Amino acid sequence: MGEISKDLAIICYLAENLSDLYQTKLYKLLFYIDFLFYKRTEVSITGEIYYKLPYGPVPLSIKSRIDFIITEKVGVSLTDIEDEDEQKKYELYSSYLGIDKKKTKEWYIKYAIICKQSINLAEHLSEKEISIVEEVKDKLGRLGTKEIVDKSHKETWYLNTEMFRPIYFWFADNLSI
Repeated sequence: MGEISKDLAIICYLAENLSDLYQTKLYKLLFYIDFLFYKRTEVSITGEIYYKLPYGPVPLSIKSRIDFIITEKVGVSLTDIEDEDEQKKYELYSSYLGIDKKKTKEWYIKYAIICKQSINLAEHLSEKEISIVEEVKDKLGRLGTKEIVDKSHKETWYLNTEMFRPIYFWFADNLSI
């Protein structure tokens, strides 16, 4: 696969290990991973800036990079795909990957386009970083999307950050996990 960034390694790992990793839930998990790591080490894993949006924290540059990677690998703009019906989107993704769309959910197809193979986190992250990824996955990965959104909305950062503004890492001290 070659060298991939830490954030994409985490995304691929979470996609492979969680059964319901939709985009909104993914962004919340990435947020908790980065902020919990920051709380314990005073640095983030991905270096991403998160913004407060209506459903909680969103790493805008990661979202843009994922969309770009998919567009490049599939050869069709995501806007074009989103304008098509769901059946056409599944066919496009699954034909690229050579997988049975009836047995695979869209979220996995989307992240599999980025990854194309299993991820060994030890090749991309330190032991300390892996322990945080595992801790967040174990504590929050079982939550549904609505549950993790609701949890994020009760955090100090959400209550004290204006909509569409960056979330400051100093809020990590008050993180609820």
